[in-house]
Amino acid sequence: MTPRILILADINSTHTQKWVLGLANDNFKIGIFSFNASKNNWFSCHENITCLNKRKTKASLNLLNKLMYLLFWPKLIYQIYKFKPDVIHSHYASSYGLLGALTFFKPYIVSAWGSDVMDFPKKNFLNKLILKFVLFRANKICVTSTVLKKRDRCLHKKTSLYYSIWC
Repeated sequence: MTPRILILADINSTHTQKWVLGLANDNFKIGIFSFNASKNNWFSCHENITCLNKRKTKASLNLLNKLMYLLFWPKLIYQIYKFKPDVIHSHYASSYGLLGALTFFKPYIVSAWGSDVMDFPKKNFLNKLILKFVLFRANKICVTSTVLKKRDRCLHKKTSLYYSIWC
């Protein structure tokens, strides 16, 4: 049986595209759930890549309406039920990470990017609580450098958590 991974990320991000294409080329079945519409349907020629949240326009989300992410939650829960992933992997802990953490799905992986860890929690107390919640819910946290790993560990002290550093 082919492993199924649900990726929560911006479908137009080059990082997302590299992750998804790499996993799809290794014969994983990939579902992508994004707040935004795809600009060029880069995934359409791959049988094992499916866009799970087909949008026609870009979602207009900013820091003030982070709570708008909650509007995507019922759609995501439905797609989890329909796609039946073996694992969920969120990219960008401060946005898709929050949505993924609210599903309480396990196993759950979060990739924290620089601004997620270095800037987002410093803006206000609510942001810091959101990031701590996301990191607490994760079974595994991926970061791109030892600096981010150290900063993550300051925010989250769960000793049984393993970090992956990929550059």
